[in-house]
Amino acid sequence: MITVNDVKEFIDTASSDFNDSQIQNCIDIALLRFEQIKQNPPQNNIIDKKILVLLAVSELANSVNLYWKGQEKTNIIKTKDVIAEVERLLKVPNSIPIGFINIEV
Repeated sequence: MITVNDVKEFIDTASSDFNDSQIQNCIDIALLRFEQIKQNPPQNNIIDKKILVLLAVSELANSVNLYWKGQEKTNIIKTKDVIAEVERLLKVPNSIPIGFINIEV
């Protein structure tokens, strides 16, 4: 569904802080999390792919401050904003929180 390179492209310069196996571990957790929330596997479409990338990035964000360096300033990726976008895409009711699993990075 998604690859290590998909996640690396999303986090841009911060991708050098992680090796491929660490990112793959986060992708595996993202897949499990997606299936727990949706009660079925992801489909091969752009929305599910975006959800998986955001979930994987949220796992990485537990270990390091992720950011983009724009032309004017640096933009911090806030985990709560990433998860809010995932919840919006999944149409999750506000009463169902997404919990985090600690990972070894």
